[in-house]
Amino acid sequence: MRIAMLLSVLLVQDSAEPYYRFKAGTSWKLIQKRDDKEIRVELTVTKLEEGKTTLESKESRPDGEPRIETMLWHVEKGMLMWSIVHDGKARPLFNLFKVGSKKGDTWEGDQETQAENMGTEEVKVPAGTYKDVLHVRVTRKGKDDTMDFWFAPKVGLVKMEIPKKGVTELTEFKEAP
Repeated sequence: MRIAMLLSVLLVQDSAEPYYRFKAGTSWKLIQKRDDKEIRVELTVTKLEEGKTTLESKESRPDGEPRIETMLWHVEKGMLMWSIVHDGKARPLFNLFKVGSKKGDTWEGDQETQAENMGTEEVKVPAGTYKDVLHVRVTRKGKDDTMDFWFAPKVGLVKMEIPKKGVTELTEFKEAP
């Protein structure tokens, strides 16, 4: 049993697919807690095409007016990328995972960031407890500013901590049939 679990973790880490490829209609509900405020975010896959997962991000805001954006999750040059789409053009936000990386491996995110594979761990969020969750830390170069992301296989993003944005956790995951 332990060997099967270890092999499953190793195989997942050699591919980013379990973290970003989902059928259209798959959705995540997350809650972002910052100071005394709570912001709810709903991500919904609108299409999976040419290796790119397109999502609609709908963020409910305290002022009542939702912010809706289009995002992409895709692999480019061996990196799992999270991009935002403006005027039809994708602008990378984060290089989230280097395919094939192991715990302790680091890679250049962009001109301003470096990332590190922190290994796998168990993570408890409002949606449940997930095992073998990939933890990636992104650090801004020359600054004491880190961002942490946790991805569960076949669920994707379950938690993130970003300074000044607070902690965001998964409250519900619905896989499309």
